[in-house]
Amino acid sequence: MRISIIIFILTFACSSDVIIDNEPEQFFPMELGKSWTYTVEATDSTGKKIAYDDISDSGSLFTMIIDKDTSINGVWWYGMPSFTERGTYCFYNNQNDGIRVFQQSSLGSSSPALYFKYPVEDGASYKIYDSILVDVNGLNNSIEVPRGKYVCIKYSFKNQLNSSFNEENYYISVLFGIIKYENLFNIKKNNKLEKIKITWELFNYKQ
Repeated sequence: MRISIIIFILTFACSSDVIIDNEPEQFFPMELGKSWTYTVEATDSTGKKIAYDDISDSGSLFTMIIDKDTSINGVWWYGMPSFTERGTYCFYNNQNDGIRVFQQSSLGSSSPALYFKYPVEDGASYKIYDSILVDVNGLNNSIEVPRGKYVCIKYSFKNQLNSSFNEENYYISVLFGIIKYENLFNIKKNNKLEKIKITWELFNYKQ
């Protein structure tokens, strides 16, 4: 499935119009059993809903659960299934400069990548793996999803080496995690490139 999303759960002081269930004790509230359920839909370049991979043309629900943890050099990393490669996991840890990630294949064998810088300034840019450019586009974006309204930081990812990869947008509320995710990319259909957009919106959050 061509959805290169990585689910992160960040914590952030939000404004008064944000739903606050229970403020977590840590910046990245990682605990076994936490889960996030999203409504997911795919649309074509005209905005029409379509079926794509395991997403139905009427939309689907997907739940992400922290169901693994492991200690590396005395530091606990928390794992959830990867959205990029079915059957594999990504492991996350909250550090002083933001959220760092190990892919399952490189767990403990290389340096974890910094995916979401935090604290961060609006307009900041940085790279991941020297190929993915990340732009921070607003620290107080008001986003309304089925779960409610949240104030979010927007991180936009662009792969500078893959022409079929257009953009990924993560709207993150640092009390709850990824509130909304957009993935825009191209597929070849009838010898033409067709733009597809996958949108995830938070439906439920379980601590």
